[in-house]
Amino acid sequence: MRGAKIGFLNQILVDKLSLENNASISKMNRIKSINILSLKDNAEIRSGNFIGAPVRGTVDEAINFENQNIYVNRNSSILRSNYFDVVDEIIIGENVVFGGNGSEIWTHGFTVNREMLSGKVIFENDIFIGSNCIFTKGITVVSETTIAPASVIYKSIIEKGIYSTHELRRVK
Repeated sequence: MRGAKIGFLNQILVDKLSLENNASISKMNRIKSINILSLKDNAEIRSGNFIGAPVRGTVDEAINFENQNIYVNRNSSILRSNYFDVVDEIIIGENVVFGGNGSEIWTHGFTVNREMLSGKVIFENDIFIGSNCIFTKGITVVSETTIAPASVIYKSIIEKGIYSTHELRRVK
């Protein structure tokens, strides 16, 4: 844990916090109701992020509270003002960057009958994510992938490449 640091004005309510060499949590982050928060060597959570989960006893019994974990591997960065819903695990591989700000990861959703569905979200290695992307429950993003800003990823990406959910076209 040499060189690991936590900046000012953070709220960190986790059962187990693991910061390896030069890992950092910068400033003004709200991290709550998490079992395990693990940052490997040189991993960082910058500023203004919300990473949270429901508190035990306040929601549907369908939640497995033991799965409320987030793992950020070597050289990965979560930059500014992102929202991570951690009802199920979020696993972020090596060299993954949540660029810009405002991306969201959702590990749960509901059926039309209000039954909760959940699933972990996995990012493999060497991934760049542009600003304001949304990731839904139960998906995996394969290594060596770039995701364009404001994309909505609702199914797994299984082939490396550059992805966007927008088609650039002239409207008028």
